[in-house]
Amino acid sequence: MIKTINNPMDPMDILFKTIQKINNINAELIFLSKEQCGGNQGFTQKDSDGNFLIWINVELNRQDMLETIAHEAAHIMAKSHDKPEAEQHDAEWKFWFDNIHKAYLEECIRIGQEMRWQV
Repeated sequence: MIKTINNPMDPMDILFKTIQKINNINAELIFLSKEQCGGNQGFTQKDSDGNFLIWINVELNRQDMLETIAHEAAHIMAKSHDKPEAEQHDAEWKFWFDNIHKAYLEECIRIGQEMRWQV
């Protein structure tokens, strides 16, 4: 078995670090089947202790999974998980989602450039 430790090229690791730099949120990421997700790509909830849970459809491809995690993290940052569904994708949510997306792409570019210089 090959075990990876601190892989600078792991997209999910890059996304988690990017999210933490933007807004230090705490959440548990839980993977469920498509049926358990109600056919959705993912959703966010608060448990009875006030902890955030991000539920992700395990059947998504890698890119959709990353996008959905960013989408749900933006809900936590915008505190839109408590809003009625029609108001959850408001300007504040868009602000956080756009910032996550921008910072993630910048970090990927930075890592790519750093890796090229080391070769």
